[in-house]
Amino acid sequence: MRESYDTYHIFNLIGQYAELEPVLNAISGWLESHISDALVTIMLYSEHDQTLKLISGKQHFSNQYCKAVNNLKIGPQRGACGTAAFLRKLVISQDLMEDPNWAAYRALVKAEQLSSCWSMPIINARNILYGTFGTYYRTPKKPTKHNIRLLEQAASLVALAIELDDERQQKIAINEKYSSFYNYHPDVILELDLQGYVLNTEMDP
Repeated sequence: MRESYDTYHIFNLIGQYAELEPVLNAISGWLESHISDALVTIMLYSEHDQTLKLISGKQHFSNQYCKAVNNLKIGPQRGACGTAAFLRKLVISQDLMEDPNWAAYRALVKAEQLSSCWSMPIINARNILYGTFGTYYRTPKKPTKHNIRLLEQAASLVALAIELDDERQQKIAINEKYSSFYNYHPDVILELDLQGYVLNTEMDP
């Protein structure tokens, strides 16, 4: 099994605060190695815009398809991923040409020769929506219980990776915020809380 498909490697990347996109690509690769013929995508959710942005899996599809599904508004009948994000539950589309969720996208999926899609929302323990997994197939396919467990496991890995990436970004912002202050005030000692707020200041004797 290739390294990028190894859960040990994925946890290593997450634990080392690696950039988010390589972690997501590794999780996609792991899922593809466990579900035969799956073409995996990960889309991240913008609460402000109520949209999904395609982050991982672009290599499986044409530029036209990627542009069409990028920044996808969530809602009913928004393909599998837009619907899964809206309903916050697994959506299984066994026949994309017949499924009403795909009515607006039939020309696209026909051009890509796609037959089926399953989409799992990525939701953390506090019920915050982070995005969706999409697994596409060129033949009709229905998930087994084992397939669904794999999707759930992959979604949990992505939620963990996103939370730790948020923490990493927060630390970077704190360092940048106070680095210039220390350059001009090297004798000042700041006591910060975990969010980077100043609790106390004193002069270095």
